[in-house]
Amino acid sequence: TKKGETVLDFGQNITGWVEFNTSAPAGQTVKLSYGEVMQDGCFYRDNLRTAKAEYLYISDGTPRRIRPHFTFYGFRFVKVEGVENVLPQDFAACHIRSDIDPIGRIETSNPRVNQLFHNAMWGQFDNFLDLPTDCPQRDERLGWTGDAAVISATACKNLYMPAFFHHFVENVRQEQKFYSG
Repeated sequence: TKKGETVLDFGQNITGWVEFNTSAPAGQTVKLSYGEVMQDGCFYRDNLRTAKAEYLYISDGTPRRIRPHFTFYGFRFVKVEGVENVLPQDFAACHIRSDIDPIGRIETSNPRVNQLFHNAMWGQFDNFLDLPTDCPQRDERLGWTGDAAVISATACKNLYMPAFFHHFVENVRQEQKFYSG
């Protein structure tokens, strides 16, 4: 970027993580910072509010394929620090979502409408990771019953969702039982 940042662009927003090859010397730190947008040609994360959305790897000197565990990020762009020569082929974006398959589809003669539908589908994929979420990139990566209620009918027209929503509603029932209503 014009600020001298090294930023990888994975082409669309996804929920998941980046894995990478490294042969960094022992003690060297590699830092990946995740973000959704660029602003004025530079990496931008203010929209994430308090979410750190970063991964630190401290090398033991052994060549490895590295990826975060026990977390996920919402991102399109990843700023790489601590790697002297960033080779795009050493980095891969890995998408994660619940096991839901598309069953609906729209295709028109208008590429912009097709892209809009494509974006909406990926928004659903990215927000259905074990439970309906809102904003997998920000500091509110939580389940939201209101959003789930609003999107459920549409989601079920686009994606095969019975197991997903059964699991979610059972979790809500258990929470209500635990708190007596």
